[in-house]
Amino acid sequence: MRTLWAGCLFLLLSSCVSKKKYQALETNTRLEAERLNQQVLTLQARLAEMDVQLDAKLRTLEALKNDTSAKAMNIAKSELLAAELNRKLSECEAEQRIRLQDFNQEISRKNQTLQQKEIALNQALSDAEIEKNRARTLHQQAAASAEQLKQTNTRVRLLEQELKKKDSAALALQSSIREALIGFRGKGLNVETRNGKVYVSMSEQLLFKTGSIHVDPKGKSALMALAAALKNQPEIMINVEGHTDDQPIRGGTVKDNWDLSVLRATSIVRLLSEEGLVEPSRIQASGRSQYLPVDASATPEARAKNRRTEIVLTPRLDKILNLIQP
Repeated sequence: MRTLWAGCLFLLLSSCVSKKKYQALETNTRLEAERLNQQVLTLQARLAEMDVQLDAKLRTLEALKNDTSAKAMNIAKSELLAAELNRKLSECEAEQRIRLQDFNQEISRKNQTLQQKEIALNQALSDAEIEKNRARTLHQQAAASAEQLKQTNTRVRLLEQELKKKDSAALALQSSIREALIGFRGKGLNVETRNGKVYVSMSEQLLFKTGSIHVDPKGKSALMALAAALKNQPEIMINVEGHTDDQPIRGGTVKDNWDLSVLRATSIVRLLSEEGLVEPSRIQASGRSQYLPVDASATPEARAKNRRTEIVLTPRLDKILNLIQP
């Protein structure tokens, strides 16, 4: 473009134009060149801007192409999925038809069963009425049993109270007997409580000579002391038990150990009732022979322990027996 204008200027100069016109022409030429240069710059700026826009549009176009491709793939997948769903729907419809047939058959069977159950229910209602009447009777019986149980519990509480009284009485009795017979301790006499009873055990050495049924004076003193402690206690029952060792009786008026154990017990009972003034109705005599030893060893010491008389003192059980009886 500048070359063109330079040629024109050269022609003008060569045509011998005036200097003033030349200057004016030169000015116009320069202004036009500047204008054209400005247009060139503007066009270049617009061209650069258009290049940027073109790049953006190209990138957008590429993204659209990629998006279109992805959507096309999604559409293809959707079509495949739709086909698979249609296939499964057809299978489900066929299966549902089969199930509907089975369901109808099941409904028919259940209707028959329901009719049978209705008959059974009517029978059950009849039976239930019978059971209701039976339950009413059982309820009445249960109420009566509850009342009886209440009475039984009351008797049990009273029985427990009486048993506690009995145990307390046994301990008190043991204490009073120990005190009454304190002078005979260590002389073949022992006092202990077992099962709510007081056992006063007297050795043969304290009461009798060997093989004899007559009480010695020292034994009589112990028995009189015991009688003094018991005669004013009418609630205490007295059982005199005779015990022997396992050696057989030879000669004399006593036949055997049974005879010896019983006769010794009756001798003590007579002393307690006749001289000790204990009420006879409270006393009983029994013989246990050799069959309840305290020591089963076959030694002289064991046999000496077994030759004894046990006076068993028991509180009266009248109240307890009355409570036990229904």
